[in-house]
Amino acid sequence: MEVMKRIVAVLMATGILFLQGCGETAKPKDTVKEPQTEQVKLDGAETETGEPESETETEEPESETSQEDISYPDGFVAVTDEQAVNIPDVNQLGNTVVDALSKIGVMYVGELTYGNYAEDSEKLALDIYTVADNMKKMIISVECPLSAEVKWKINSIKGIATGNVYYIDESLDENVRLYDYRTGKALSESEPSENTEEKEDVQNVETETQEVSALFQEVYLPYAKREKPFIFEAVKTFAQNVDKYTVKIMEPSADAECSIKFTDKNNDYVYIAFAPDENALFTVMLVNYHQDSTNREVSLSNYSSDGSPEYDEFTTQIVGEGEAEVSGIDEQQDFLFKK
Repeated sequence: MEVMKRIVAVLMATGILFLQGCGETAKPKDTVKEPQTEQVKLDGAETETGEPESETETEEPESETSQEDISYPDGFVAVTDEQAVNIPDVNQLGNTVVDALSKIGVMYVGELTYGNYAEDSEKLALDIYTVADNMKKMIISVECPLSAEVKWKINSIKGIATGNVYYIDESLDENVRLYDYRTGKALSESEPSENTEEKEDVQNVETETQEVSALFQEVYLPYAKREKPFIFEAVKTFAQNVDKYTVKIMEPSADAECSIKFTDKNNDYVYIAFAPDENALFTVMLVNYHQDSTNREVSLSNYSSDGSPEYDEFTTQIVGEGEAEVSGIDEQQDFLFKK
């Protein structure tokens, strides 16, 4: 059971995204407390036994992690201790799952529970059960090759109650109908997906302008378009999984504001600053892109108490000169990259 305790502790540390202030990890309402030895009860795994120390102890109220609380979906069998030992790079797996859920629009990831362990000579496959945003039960199917470098891959993300598929690896089945996690609406087969539209937009832009930087496309745009969560811990998780940029994360202190900075090899950077909202949660108040070669900057700012999108402001500026308000991202992109 010691193995499972360590894995649960790791997952609770890496798999929970947020709804919190900087530097504080908020647990979902249905997340169990730090498990004691007798509280961890997985299918096929025996709990530690022994003589009760006293009659009083045996009559204590059942803890929050009772077997009744641990209710898994039909067909889901949690891993045993012996199987858990064989799961490679648990940290990478947890980060991969959290990042994938964030990309489809999940704002809060609960505890991750591994199950349906399947191993052959080539790969290890798992299903992962979690409760997203404190209410949506989901299954994430993953796999990892055993004969090469450890690299976890997401095969699919599926809602349990609705059966909706929110993501599926293109190598598996292109005919599966996908659904938008945030709206619950089916993505029409006659309409291109968001990713397809974005790729076509970028291709069209590059035929008319100079090359749009990867930093602008991969970091500035997703936040300026509000495609990624604005909570500090969610942005921090994204930053910690980026390996092509230099990342500097500033936790809150008396001398510095809470911020995250991404810098590329050309010294261009995206600077994201945070402030507490009306619920005392640290959320994005400023996203700034700086182009080093031209000393030009574009920004999305929102200084309202609730961070509502209706108060978003888009600006452009040549450093040292006045700031100009613009209508949106298209004008900002032209300002930076149009020849």
